[in-house]
Amino acid sequence: MKIKFNGQDWNIENTMEKYDLFLENINNNWPSAELRLSHFIVDGVAIYDNFEEYVSNRIHGIENLEIVTVTHQELLTGTIQAAIQYVFENKPRIVSMSKQFYRGATSTTWNEFGSLTEGIEWLLQLTSHLEGTFVKDAKLTESVQEIRRKLTDLISALFQALQGKDETTLSDLLQYELIPVFEELEALLPKYMIGGVA
Repeated sequence: MKIKFNGQDWNIENTMEKYDLFLENINNNWPSAELRLSHFIVDGVAIYDNFEEYVSNRIHGIENLEIVTVTHQELLTGTIQAAIQYVFENKPRIVSMSKQFYRGATSTTWNEFGSLTEGIEWLLQLTSHLEGTFVKDAKLTESVQEIRRKLTDLISALFQALQGKDETTLSDLLQYELIPVFEELEALLPKYMIGGVA
């Protein structure tokens, strides 16, 4: 297979042994402390997670593998853009889910709620990272700390309502607590793109 990494091309045998040896060599000689792994492109298909499993399952047929890296800044910018899109796209879903909980949740509602809680935890991780990132604007840092606190409190409250199978409280938390936090995130995240760190 042909492997492209950091502007160079290598040809290796299509075996896991040679592939692992190649990766070990890259790890030992990583070109820059600033670069982060973004994704692999395997025969034209972008792979963003479970790289090893994907390659292992296809090792004998892979013709081209590109290892794509980005700077820490590029990774942060991409993550913030993804968060902005996630918040924008999920506000209407949260309103709908809130109404469904109020009327009585279905299995679909519960599945959507599970996905939503994963998204909230991802946003919590992002705010934690942003909180620890150097920014020139102290008010921006204070705002992200406040949003992080609200998300942490909200996760706890959602868990308690979930434990009690209290669908009315879940509905209220989504509509009256989560939607306002999403609105705050919609206002805050672009500031990181414009004058903050990204």
